[in-house]
Amino acid sequence: MVTRVRMLGCVSLCVGLAASVGLVGIGQETPVITAWKATDPIKIDGSLEEWNTSSPIKISQNSQLILGNYLWGGSYDLSAVVYIMWDDDHLYIGAEVQDDVPFTARPGFKPDDADSIGIYISTNPNADPKRTKYEPTDFRILLMTDGYEFYTAIDRDMITNPMGIETAGMYGDEQVISGFEAAVTVTKRGYILEAKIPFAALSNENLPKLVPQVGLKIKFNVELNDIDMPCPGIGAKTMAWVGSAGIRSDPSEWGFLVFKSEM
Repeated sequence: MVTRVRMLGCVSLCVGLAASVGLVGIGQETPVITAWKATDPIKIDGSLEEWNTSSPIKISQNSQLILGNYLWGGSYDLSAVVYIMWDDDHLYIGAEVQDDVPFTARPGFKPDDADSIGIYISTNPNADPKRTKYEPTDFRILLMTDGYEFYTAIDRDMITNPMGIETAGMYGDEQVISGFEAAVTVTKRGYILEAKIPFAALSNENLPKLVPQVGLKIKFNVELNDIDMPCPGIGAKTMAWVGSAGIRSDPSEWGFLVFKSEM
């Protein structure tokens, strides 16, 4: 189920300096984000009122540009504060996005070449965090909306043996994640996107379902893709929480996500 909420208003968008952003180099600690457990069911309605926002992922710095750097006009052009929560069955994504030309897309645009949010996640907490190639339990997920409809994609082209979960939705205009829900609220500076992804959608008979529990730590990253003119030949810019353009082929450049509970 997908829903849409339009609500003109102002939301405070924190775009201050984030610690440990950009490419992780030798001697630098890999950034860790906390995903808080939902104490009550989260309603997917485009509002983050019931969210724990104490552990934000901030994407707003020039150092976080990984593609199309010359196209970025500053934080008003593209930036975001992203929050992650969880329950036993779902990963929740809440994003306060600042975008001067939001929802830019046209039919047939790849999610990489339109306004979209990328989620990078490993469903194997025992995987080597220093691995430089994707494993079958590594996922790149793209969430895209034109402000009315919601589309998803899963990019698995970098995996030699995807073990039954193939690339899907990468030519746009598809919803390929079973059980996905999303809602959007328009703001004066951009929009709020709220979504949930079932962990079961990232599993099959060959790939075990991720079973989150307090203290579990996995590799994780977030990217923002943005285009301001839906015309052929107009390039997109991309920002990431951590890493370089290599995050699309090298999980060692991702950060970490740790599951926690307030109780």
